Amino acid sequence: MTEINPMPRIIRELEQLQSARIVVGVPRSDNQLTMIALVQEYGKTIRPVHGDWLVIPTSNARKMGVTHASQVPGMFRPKGKNILAMKDEGAENGLKVMFILRKEVRIPARPFLRLTYEQNLQLWGHYAAILVSKMIAGDLSATEVQTLLAKRIVTNMKSTIRYFSKPGNAPLTTEAKGFNDPLIDSQKLLNSITYFLEGEI
Repeated sequence: MTEINPMPRIIRELEQLQSARIVVGVPRSDNQLTMIALVQEYGKTIRPVHGDWLVIPTSNARKMGVTHASQVPGMFRPKGKNILAMKDEGAENGLKVMFILRKEVRIPARPFLRLTYEQNLQLWGHYAAILVSKMIAGDLSATEVQTLLAKRIVTNMKSTIRYFSKPGNAPLTTEAKGFNDPLIDSQKLLNSITYFLEGEI
């Protein structure tokens, strides 16, 4: 059925578009993911909260499913070395290094949020214009416009995370992870990226 006067609908849909804001990123309810995202976005120097050393698991520890030094019996710190190891006759120097000790760890900024925004803002503007034209023609609702645009932004942000390469991981991190992908380890951050509409009427 053809609309006799589409203006009331168009005004209503435009008002709904203006009333809602698209928010994209990690879920606000997950404090750990929020912290990880902020550390990656702005960088951070991490120092021990308790004791003198940060205790960082190596690939040997990860392969054994070990996350804390207390989980490994017979581990010791060789004299003059900032490591925790266990005896292993088959390993180099007779030691299997389980943890590295560091006074601090500096994580460089990897601004995936800002980079996604800077690289895609113009494209989002073009895409939004196409969607709004379809809305005015009666082919989409305001909610559908917002949802399609939000999903495009989520896809772009996930792409930034997947292909982010510089600065890369530190050699110790690469060795522990088994690969050099700065923003991906368990893919928890990548898979968490979502959206919601804030202030929708």
